[in-house]
Amino acid sequence: MRRLFALWLLVVLPVWALSESFNETLTLHPLVGGRVHASFAFEIASETTSLHHFGLLPRALWQPVVAQNVSELQLALTKGRWLYNVWGAPSFETMGDESVASGAEVWAAMSNEEEMWPRWRVLTSALASLSCASLDAIDEKTTIQPSHAYFTHRSPVLHAYLPSESVCTENISPLLKLLPCKGGAGLASLVKPHSILSAEFHSVVLHVERDATTWRMSLKVHAVMRPDTLGAHLWSFSDMFQTNLQSVCPIATSSRVIVHSDTEPQPLPAPVSMAAEEEDELLSDLLQEEEDDDEDMGLSSTRVGPRAAFMTQLASYTYVTSSLDAYDKELALQWTAPSDSLLLHPPPLQATRQVLGYGQEHNTVRLTLRNSLPAETVRVLYYDHIPSMFLPLLHTMQASAQVDEYDESDDMVRYADDIELPFVVAAKYTPPRLREHMGAMELTLRVPAGSTVTVTYTLMKHMLHYDEHVPDPHRGMDLPPALFMPLSGSFSRAKVHAPWPVARVQAARLYTSPSLLDMAAPDFSMPYNIILFYSTFVALFFGTLLNTLLRRFRDMYSPKKE
Repeated sequence: MRRLFALWLLVVLPVWALSESFNETLTLHPLVGGRVHASFAFEIASETTSLHHFGLLPRALWQPVVAQNVSELQLALTKGRWLYNVWGAPSFETMGDESVASGAEVWAAMSNEEEMWPRWRVLTSALASLSCASLDAIDEKTTIQPSHAYFTHRSPVLHAYLPSESVCTENISPLLKLLPCKGGAGLASLVKPHSILSAEFHSVVLHVERDATTWRMSLKVHAVMRPDTLGAHLWSFSDMFQTNLQSVCPIATSSRVIVHSDTEPQPLPAPVSMAAEEEDELLSDLLQEEEDDDEDMGLSSTRVGPRAAFMTQLASYTYVTSSLDAYDKELALQWTAPSDSLLLHPPPLQATRQVLGYGQEHNTVRLTLRNSLPAETVRVLYYDHIPSMFLPLLHTMQASAQVDEYDESDDMVRYADDIELPFVVAAKYTPPRLREHMGAMELTLRVPAGSTVTVTYTLMKHMLHYDEHVPDPHRGMDLPPALFMPLSGSFSRAKVHAPWPVARVQAARLYTSPSLLDMAAPDFSMPYNIILFYSTFVALFFGTLLNTLLRRFRDMYSPKKE
């Protein structure tokens, strides 16, 4: 019997092992000013159909996902601000279609609307326990159900922000424990919380997705490291992560480090491997697809721009880290980040949101969208959360466009209809209800080629009760980041992320920074001052009166009797 059981294990275990895979990748990408964008990507895929029979998927995460019937979810914890104008748009190769909004962002596709809100509460509580984040503050009052399918084509989708949530060591460490080798081996051993948290920009993104046959979980850690001095900087693993790569994860199906540099890093990668050949083929295929798209659009095949700079000036070096035998059991990598990189340029589409004004009534939200494309009109979705203490006035909305002057060099002819047509094409507005739930605003904006569109509307503030103020009432109230997403034609999600495009937007999502609005706050110190004053007065009065009533007056001198 034992021999039969051992034979059964030998037959079943290889089949089970082939149904799950674990891939890890570290991409080191240069940015302007000698900065380096370090992107860790850990991906687990499983074809296991049973919740109780799997080896790599973390049970602590999968049980609430399956129990609440969630088909897809994402949790992003971000600290800092991604500088679109300086660093360019986040690359799809490193960050994918993910969030760079400051604070915490959670969204989930709930598969069906049956008892959706109770399941949402259970899911956020489970994520809070897994990430040690303050996600318990998310409830029906702070959650929005967007109508536009920009997150996923599955519905319904619930979306929530916590703009003031920060990232700390307690968030990174428990999320690393979801990986097969935890944080003790493989590329995860380079994720030192103190080094990541000291970066100028850092983000942790957990994404879960399932389809008919496959479960997928990805954990990505991003950090933008800033050098101590300006100019070109010599980076190393020890400078960035306070350690070198000294161990491998034996469970990993593939493990590699990709370095983009204009000079040869040290040490050089091991002889050409299958991973390096696949990387070269991928870049060639992407370049060929981009050239084919340009031919379809009637563009010239001569390429001058970020993509050409990427191909000619920066090379991609792939280190296969499934084994460290070729690097003497330790990979101590060094490379130079240029001070002025031609790789990233400001994206053709730029969007900002500003809150102007003062007081309770005189506040204005101004949206500014800049389309630098010379011959293509862009439709952009603007999506914003409206907290319950704010009220937008839609009848005050105004839109205008400032068109660039005619330039004979671009051979572009502008028609009057492109400028005179309404710039707010469609609007979906869910008004907030005071002290009950948040509101949402979804506007489809039209930005002509070579122009800047400005949209303004008035924002009113409600008076808060004394018990509704935050612990520091004079700090103000947070307004969640706004989201801009291109919608039209060639700006679809599939093509928007073409690496380093010349005539396309470089990111499917553009996030603004959270805004801080002043609220009318009473002088909370006055009650304490009054209490102290009257307490002192009563104590002095009562003490004096009590002393007067109980004190016995008598002559302390008595003559001696003879």
